[in-house]
This record gives sequence, structure tokens and C-alpha cells, in this order.
Amino acid sequence: MFRYTLRDPRPFKQESPYTFFLSKPEEIAEIARGQMVKLIFVADPPSDQDGAERM
Repeated sequence: MFRYTLRDPRPFKQESPYTFFLSKPEEIAEIARGQMVKLIFVADPPSDQDGAERM
């Protein structure tokens, strides 16, 4: 049985500041119900193919 957890995107932004887009903190604070956002899902246990999926 697979379970999924959400991964914090801030470390990705620190590692790749020019290629990983992350909204400004004030924009993130204004997110409301019904708006679309991207999340990073990580399978637990990890998959043989990919470590995470962005949706």
C-alpha cells in the first residue's frame, strides 16, 4: 500500500534558485480556497522509478 506525503519546496529553491520557481511569501499567504497550486507528492515507500511527482 502506498501513502503520499507533501514535500517542502523551499530546499529545491535554495539548491536551484534560477531554475525552480517559487512564489513570493506574500503571494503564498494570499492563496485561498478554490485557487490552483502545484504540490510535490512523495510516495512512501519510494517508487523505483521516481522519487516525487509535481502536480
